[in-house]
Amino acid sequence: MSSVSPNPQGNLAAQGYNLFGYRFAFRTEEPNAARRVDTLYSAFRDESAACEATYELVRNGPEAEGWSARLPDGEVKTAPLLQDALYSVEVGICAEVMANTGRRHGIHGAVLYAPEGDILISGVSGAGKSTLSLALAARGLRVAGDDAALLDPETHLVEALPRNFHLDEHSLSLLKEMGLKLPEEGWKYRFVTPADFGVVNPPPARIRFVFLLEPKRGDRPIVTAQTQAEMTAALLMETGRGDFTDVEGVHALSGLIGRAKSYRVRSGQLAATADAILEIVGGRPA
Repeated sequence: MSSVSPNPQGNLAAQGYNLFGYRFAFRTEEPNAARRVDTLYSAFRDESAACEATYELVRNGPEAEGWSARLPDGEVKTAPLLQDALYSVEVGICAEVMANTGRRHGIHGAVLYAPEGDILISGVSGAGKSTLSLALAARGLRVAGDDAALLDPETHLVEALPRNFHLDEHSLSLLKEMGLKLPEEGWKYRFVTPADFGVVNPPPARIRFVFLLEPKRGDRPIVTAQTQAEMTAALLMETGRGDFTDVEGVHALSGLIGRAKSYRVRSGQLAATADAILEIVGGRPA
C-alpha cells in the first residue's frame, strides 16, 4: 500500500469501497476530489476495505502547481488539473476491476435505460459515446455508466462499471445548448457521474438495443440495422480479453446480441443524432 505524509492541513481522509469484488480505498485531503469519488462509488462503500489497495490524490503545492495521483503499485501520475489527476485514479481502479472480472466479460460501452428496453452504446474511443449518452440524458433517458461494462455470459445481463463522463469544452457547450442540467462541479471540472442524474445504484441492464458508433461523423445521422453476426463481430473487437477463450467470447456476445436490435450509427449534429436514436428506443425527441 502506498502512503503519503500528511500536509499541514491535516491527515488524509480515507473511504473504502468494494467494486464488483475489488476492494480499495481512496485517500485525499481535497474535499472536491473526495466528494466526486464518493459520488461515483457511493453504492459500493465498504468500511472494511479501508486498509486494502489504496489510491491517493494530493496537491503538489499551490493549486497552480498541479496534483499527484498515487496508485497501489507505487506509480505516481502528476497532472496540472484536478480532473486529470482524478481521471488517473479512476482509470487505475477500472483496469483492476476489468482484470479481475472472473467469468464476466468486459465491454467497451455506455449503458442507458429507455422506455422500450435497455441500451448499450459502443464504439472506439473518441467516437462520441459520452457526449451522445449525456445528450440522451438531456432528452430524458437514464444513464447507468460510461465507457465500460461487465457482461454475465450466463444471464446476459450487463452491469455498468461506475465511470465519470469526461467531457471537453466543446461537448459541454453542445450539451448546455440541449438543456442538460449539471451540478456546478460538473461544469467546472468537466466530468459528471450517473448519480448526478439520480442513478445512484444502477440495476443490471437487460440490453434490448445496441448502437455501434462509427468514428467518422457526417452532416446528418445515418442509422443502419445490423445482423447478429455483424454486431457480434464488431463488439468482439471492443470486448476485454478476460478469463475466457475466443469461442466463449463469441458465445457470450451472441447471447447478448441475439436478444437485442442492433444498429450502426454515423453521427451527425448531436441533437439530431440523439433524436434518431430516441425514435428507435421509444423516447420522446425534443
